[in-house]
Amino acid sequence: MKPVIAFITYETPWTPAGGIASVMKYLPDSIQKLSNIPTVIISPYHKNILKDPTLFIKVESINVQFDNTSIEVGIQKKISGTDKTDKCEWLFLKPESDITFFDGNPHPYLVNEPDDLVRDSLFFGESVVKSLSIVKNSKIIVESTLTIINNDPEVYWYLLMQDYEAVTTAFYFVRQGDHHGRLYLTLHNSYDKYTKQQILNIFNIFSPAKDEESTILNRAISLVESPIITVSDQFALDLNNDIFQNKIMAPHLQKLLEQKKIIGINNGPFAKIDVELERYLEEARKGNFNELHKWKEGKKKVALDLLEKIKRDNAGPVWGNVEIFGRKDSPWFIMSGRDDPNQKGYDLAELAIRRFFENNGDVDPRPKFLFFPVPGDEGLEGLRFLENLTSEFPEDVIVVPFIWKDGYFTCLLGSSFGLMPSLYEPFGSANEFYLRGCLGIGRATGGLLEQIVPYRSARSFSHAVMERSKRYYSFADKPTGILFREKDNIITAVEDWHKINKANYTERGITRVEERQHIPLVKEMIKEFCYAIEDGINIYNSPDLYYKMLIDGIEYITNSFSWKRTAQEYIRYLHNIGV
Repeated sequence: MKPVIAFITYETPWTPAGGIASVMKYLPDSIQKLSNIPTVIISPYHKNILKDPTLFIKVESINVQFDNTSIEVGIQKKISGTDKTDKCEWLFLKPESDITFFDGNPHPYLVNEPDDLVRDSLFFGESVVKSLSIVKNSKIIVESTLTIINNDPEVYWYLLMQDYEAVTTAFYFVRQGDHHGRLYLTLHNSYDKYTKQQILNIFNIFSPAKDEESTILNRAISLVESPIITVSDQFALDLNNDIFQNKIMAPHLQKLLEQKKIIGINNGPFAKIDVELERYLEEARKGNFNELHKWKEGKKKVALDLLEKIKRDNAGPVWGNVEIFGRKDSPWFIMSGRDDPNQKGYDLAELAIRRFFENNGDVDPRPKFLFFPVPGDEGLEGLRFLENLTSEFPEDVIVVPFIWKDGYFTCLLGSSFGLMPSLYEPFGSANEFYLRGCLGIGRATGGLLEQIVPYRSARSFSHAVMERSKRYYSFADKPTGILFREKDNIITAVEDWHKINKANYTERGITRVEERQHIPLVKEMIKEFCYAIEDGINIYNSPDLYYKMLIDGIEYITNSFSWKRTAQEYIRYLHNIGV
């Protein structure tokens, strides 16, 4: 039998929502290159997001039964181009039906009804298994640079299923029985879905438990290989040990995770070091930081010009006064990413900044804050608390609440610190900060602990941070950034996490920050976050220290994380295939 690797994923670089899309951009190609085994990626055709039909061509079709109806599903192949992802084969499954399958917008998971996502995930899983027969017996992959499966009817599949939306594939792979292979699950987060028996009946899946106890993951985990993989060592620990994970997000998975075991395989970096930045590092490594500082100050000016232009042209909403923002030499703190109320931490940032300015009104230099939030499930209205912050501090806070990659990357190059006050963080993108010239400031959780070596002389280096970071770093390790963490053993912690997770503010007609600012756990987070901002200003005011940490941070990221290493670890656990 010939081995073939298939990544089963609900999002891709062309249909992004979060970290999975970034991983899919790098990992499949790295595994194919290292293992010399043909690799294919299979994903839904999200019709509201994949808007350019010229990128795809229909190569085959299958029929999938849904509620006593046969639905044709086209297999759309991405046409090869110059992108590095073209080294693997990308297939998108497109139902030809009036039923609104895969109708998410602006990201794959935001559908009209919660049950629709469960229904679509089950339909996707069944479609994947049906498509495997077509893939292995057709010439879909004949254009690959590798000589692969179409000449060999016996294929041994290694299915790498990403999160609960893709692990539905396991139900049908096991049931169909005419495929050979192994099933693996990678958890990029602990999201899961309870499923109604009515939906399961449509797909001929029967729950082994009561409806209220039945989720996709607790039904599928028994079908996959051990170990279950997640995207960082620390998040693997957090799934079992962190209160938010084991008491709130995934209490129903704890016994299953113990039986299967769970490991962390760190992602590689999501960016390459900026070319101009790299040019200035050589002199900075000798202890001369003047030119590097001038270059970053120049990037600030370019960023301000871009911000003024986008506001002048009305190309998108810009909250804050860009005409008076950031005109002096001061530290810039930047934050970006899709707004997930139970993960990202924009509300923590708002509360911390407000408290910081209330307590440090005369601080010099006065820090500046830039936010690039991508509206999430709550839309633009869910981010109005950030607009309110810019109204109170128009000289100090700018918010650009839409996707503006070029502007964001330019602002990142001019910024001093990247913020990640995450409530939890499977891997995190702190590596991007360093590779574009910033130090990372993050809450000590998940993969952030492995990407940021904490500055031990910081006020924010609390006992809670020390206890978590000592697993990875010694006193001799060179600091690269700032970690903060609220104290442990808060009496109300479990109750507080429940309040955060329920997000009752929408029902009460108040904002996220208005509800959460009174929660004792959040109050502790805000206090430590303020300390981290103060630490950042102090480090910035010592240029030799700041630029030394930046250089060490860049070297730490480039030496510690690579997609080749990630691929090697995957192959190790895929029973050493191809080696």
